Amino acid sequence: MDLRAEQERMKARNQPGSGNVCHKFAQPSVEHSDPAFEQHYSVKQIAERWGLGVDKIRELFRDELVPKIGKGERRYCRSYITMTIPESVVRKVYARLCEKQ
Repeated sequence: MDLRAEQERMKARNQPGSGNVCHKFAQPSVEHSDPAFEQHYSVKQIAERWGLGVDKIRELFRDELVPKIGKGERRYCRSYITMTIPESVVRKVYARLCEKQ
């Protein structure tokens, strides 16, 4: 099952009247322009869609305002940072890349 179908299934399950007690958390009453409630993509998802490597995607989004979860620099081992990128930021970076041509 693809990601969008799974999200639609979860939304339908959490609607009021579905018998699920979590319906009050299903739909935030916030404008759709708020990046916190937009569709978010992983680095891997964007890399697959754009046909680029995950390292290149991390480089492109490094300085953008996106949620970065994890610990920063470590002394003796690789640091792990998970980036979740809102759709509006994906569109902004894509437009920026198209302008450079």
